[in-house]
Amino acid sequence: MSAVIPRMSINPYGQKPNRQESSKSVFKENNLHSHLINAVDVNQLTNIFNDDSILNGLELGTTYLSNSSRTLNFTLTSGRIIQDRSIIEILEDVHLSIDIFSEYIIQEANITDNYFKVSGDQTDNFPSGNTFGIFNSEISGNNHVYWSVDRTEYDGSLYTKIYVHQTISSDNSSGVIVNNNFPGETGQVLLMSNYKFYETLDENPIEFIPLYKTPGNIIYPTLDSNLYRILYSVYNIQKNDTTYVINSFDSIDEYTSVVLGNTNYIIRNINYTHTTFFDGGIMN
Repeated sequence: MSAVIPRMSINPYGQKPNRQESSKSVFKENNLHSHLINAVDVNQLTNIFNDDSILNGLELGTTYLSNSSRTLNFTLTSGRIIQDRSIIEILEDVHLSIDIFSEYIIQEANITDNYFKVSGDQTDNFPSGNTFGIFNSEISGNNHVYWSVDRTEYDGSLYTKIYVHQTISSDNSSGVIVNNNFPGETGQVLLMSNYKFYETLDENPIEFIPLYKTPGNIIYPTLDSNLYRILYSVYNIQKNDTTYVINSFDSIDEYTSVVLGNTNYIIRNINYTHTTFFDGGIMN
């Protein structure tokens, strides 16, 4: 799950409020544009940093497991960012989560054509060769049994058929499918923000999103280093591929270098009061 936050303090080159030219105050009204500042000083400040990024706040808060230890949850505190000559103010804490394993109620177990039916378009979540387990079955012997995906079909409206290599019986009609969303028993979760500058006031959001990195350096979803510019934290996770749970997670130390998509990122302690580089530094 990602969090899309509207840009509250907007590019100072954008639309100007109806005010005296000598004024440096923000809008008086309590609306989306209340934090828009048009002043020579702000223009100079954002020009100094140009395409670099400066942070204030956005500290990592509580991290915990939920959904029977299958989902990892995070909180980033409110704060400000200067990025691409824009001032962005985040007024509330940002809550994020990533499902390492996801659950789907079995709608049908078709023994003639050998498929399970689940709600929604899940074709991307069950690629050919992917494995999943069945949990909470009325027949305990069916729990935690590996199933291998042959192919999937979405009916275009309500359901996805998951065809499997094993033989489905009538005993498989109860319980939930628990899907292993990412390969391997280990991996990393990355907390990043996705921002693209637009020459408008209204359609210019910043998106905070967790990503998953496999030991083979494959990142889900695909990372574009031109958009994912700031790395807030990285967690190593250990999974149990038998019981389909997250066994443990731990954060990587600040100032550790991480290569993502051929781009070098630094995990930064944004409370630190001195830095020799701008990206991820402090804004007072």
